[in-house]
Amino acid sequence: MSQTDKLTHKDVKELAKHDVFRERTIETIEYVSEHKSDLYKYIGLGVVVVALIAGFFWYRGHQHSLRQEALQNLLNIYNATVTGGGQAPPFAAKTYNTEGEKTQAIRSEFSKFAEANKGTNEGAIAAYYLGVNWAESGNGGEAEKWLTQAGDEGDNDYRSLAKITLAQFYSSQGKEDQALKLIQQVMDHPSAFISKEHATIEKARVLMKSNPAEARKLLEPLRTARAAISQVALQLLSNLK
Repeated sequence: MSQTDKLTHKDVKELAKHDVFRERTIETIEYVSEHKSDLYKYIGLGVVVVALIAGFFWYRGHQHSLRQEALQNLLNIYNATVTGGGQAPPFAAKTYNTEGEKTQAIRSEFSKFAEANKGTNEGAIAAYYLGVNWAESGNGGEAEKWLTQAGDEGDNDYRSLAKITLAQFYSSQGKEDQALKLIQQVMDHPSAFISKEHATIEKARVLMKSNPAEARKLLEPLRTARAAISQVALQLLSNLK
């Protein structure tokens, strides 16, 4: 009601006769008086439901904490120091005698964790690291398997990271179309990990040999982007013929 629509004395009297809040309050009091036992039953049920919901969130939070702890142990394996049979440095959280032992542990432990925790960020991270490990050894099938799994799971941050990494691997294997498809997905859905500008640079990298004109077209607008982006763009532009 605007300030010009003032209530008249008559309006006030009519409202007093039909005070909706007052009428509903009276109805509620009467209902409670007549249905005390049922009401207490429903209140009790409500308390149980609230307790179940609280328990669910506690359990989910607890499971998340356990996954985080287990993932940290896995990362200790991934970053373990290879001693070559010598003395381990004091800062080493985990050590192996040989690279072979370390690689075997990574592939065994990460795969078990990733499979057991599918659909979670932690599972996606484990799959990502495992895919990178296989890619570094040149095993395309396993690299594709695990990076694809990471790209399909977790939140958008981890999906974008896995897709860009897999796109880089495809590009190194000469699979340009597959690489460009993944990069475009990240450009359409950038994340905190991979910005649209970053994805654009990766697309330009893939196109530099096959379509330098298109690569230049992608890079030119990035000349004036923030420093981290513009420096890479300028460097790539200087390499274009």
